[in-house]
Parts: sequence; structure tokens; C-alpha cells
Amino acid sequence: MARSEKLWVSFNPYTYARVAVMKSRLLKKEDYHKLLKMGYHEIVRYLQEADYHQEIEKRLLQRRPNPTDIEIALNENLLAMITKLYKISDEVLRKVIIAYMLRYELRNIKAVVRSKIAKIPPHQAEELFFPSFYHFRKEFLQELLQKQELQEIVEKLPFLKKKQVKENDLFALERLIDEYYIETIHEFASQLQGNGRQLAKFLQEEIENINIRTILLLIKEHKQKINENLVRPSHLIRSLAEKASLPEIVAILRKHHRTSLTGEEENLAERIDIDLDVTLLSKEGRLLRENRLNANYLIGYLLSKEIEVKNLIILLKGKLLQVTEAQVENLLVIPS
Repeated sequence: MARSEKLWVSFNPYTYARVAVMKSRLLKKEDYHKLLKMGYHEIVRYLQEADYHQEIEKRLLQRRPNPTDIEIALNENLLAMITKLYKISDEVLRKVIIAYMLRYELRNIKAVVRSKIAKIPPHQAEELFFPSFYHFRKEFLQELLQKQELQEIVEKLPFLKKKQVKENDLFALERLIDEYYIETIHEFASQLQGNGRQLAKFLQEEIENINIRTILLLIKEHKQKINENLVRPSHLIRSLAEKASLPEIVAILRKHHRTSLTGEEENLAERIDIDLDVTLLSKEGRLLRENRLNANYLIGYLLSKEIEVKNLIILLKGKLLQVTEAQVENLLVIPS
């Protein structure tokens, strides 16, 4: 996409009507309260009777599904919704969806890298792939899985081709992948015009969230040189990078209305991570209410669907591990 190209984003009533129907089928607050009281197998049966029927049934036909199969089925459903939106959108909105899809396609690349470092057989790694229809197709990912050395994989990726990566340095390689994502999304956001300007702000906040999560990880692992691992840091991100403790970070995030935490909670890093999603979800809610006829409505739906899948995976894992209802609920991003 040329740097000078500007994208004037609009949203036609036909696409809005289709998205509105899809949004109405998302799980609501009362649905989560029901699910929290169910056991693992009850939740699976509930999902079989809901919008996840097709993907779970496909797994049932193959074999008795294990927890990994159910997680894969949920992600397949999410990508099926993205594909459906792509088909009913105009040319510019399709570019918005392609940009949104990149996050999942890069997760596939990370899955390849992790499987190579962990020496996981290719057929097992392949089961973890998100379906992909644009940047990195399944055949390309299968080709990467057959490579013997990590550097061979790096050489096959256009955005990493000239990078030198230390053997088994997963952190450095994943940061390079994140850097590519951030630079691509930043460039895309800078091209959005008209109704797309609000979407651009939304994407910039997502970039900030990636950098915040990098800071949390570096503090947790007691790594130095935090600033060197950040990509396009905003003023907020630079101020966070100067802090040495999680309570200090919480104080700044509270000031910017990005968390409701006090800094005294247990598992603080994990709670901050959840609050980043909660904050983005609340902004998504405003996008849905205030911008019904532009791309923000579509992205708002996609984010809600993504969070719903994350919630269901957390619920299922919590039930398997026999975590208390209250503990699981604290990990969910539940719509108001």
C-alpha cells in the first residue's frame, strides 16, 4: 500500500444490518452468569447449541474432543466471522479487515517459531493455527514447519529476511514480529480519513497496549533496557518505561483512565493485562453506540467477538482446573 494513499472509510446500511444481527448473537452479561455456574461438559453442550455448533460438531465427528480441540473450534468460529464480514464489505472496509486479520496471522508465525524452539512435531503445531485467507496461507506455514533451523524460518519471512536472530532467542524474535505488526498498523492508521479517524485512534491505543504488555513482561523477567524493546512509544509509554515497579505503573494507568486497579492487588501483572482489555471493551461499546454507520461499528463487533472467545477459553480452562467461580469471574471481560 503506497505511503501517500488515503483511505476514506464509510459504512453502508447493508453491512451495518448484517453486523447488527451478528452483534445481537454475542453472549450477554446474564449468559456469563449462567456459564459460571455450569461444569466443563455443560458449557461445551451449551456452545454446541449456540453459534459455535458447526465448529464443535466438526471436532466431534473426528474424535472425542479434548480441551485443545474445543479451543481450536472457538478460534475457528472467530475467524469464520471475520471471513464472513470480509465477504459482505466493500473494498475499503476489506482493507480494514485485512489489517485486523494480521494479528492472527502473525500468531501463526509465532506458533511456528515456538514449535521449532520447543521441538514440537509439525503436525501438532499445525493444529494450533488460526485459519488464514490473506497474508500467510496454510501451505506457506506448512513449508515453514519443515525447516530445520530457526534462521531458515527467518529467511523465509519477508519482514524478517535481513534480521539476525540468536539461536532459541524466542523473546527477541517475538519482539521483531510485534515490531512488524506495530509498524504495519501504524502506517495503516495514518492513512485513514473521514470516519476512519476514530478507528485510527483505536488502533493507536492497541499499539500502546502491546507496548504496555512488553513493559510488564520485561519487569516480570527483570530485564534491562526496556526502551530498546518498545516500538513507536507514545508519551504515556515512555513514562511507564521509566517506572521500576508495577504499583507505579498502575498509578499512571489510573491517571489516564486505563485501569481501575489500586496497585495492591495480587497477580498484579495479570490483572493489568485484563484491565487493558476491559478499557478497550468499554471504548468499543461507545464505538458501537455512537458510530453505527462507519467502520468503528465493524471493528467494535470484531473486538467483542474476540473477547468472547477469550472469555470462553478462560471459562473452560478454569472449570477443568477446578478454579472457584469467583476466581474465574475475575479473569473475564464481561459486557455491562
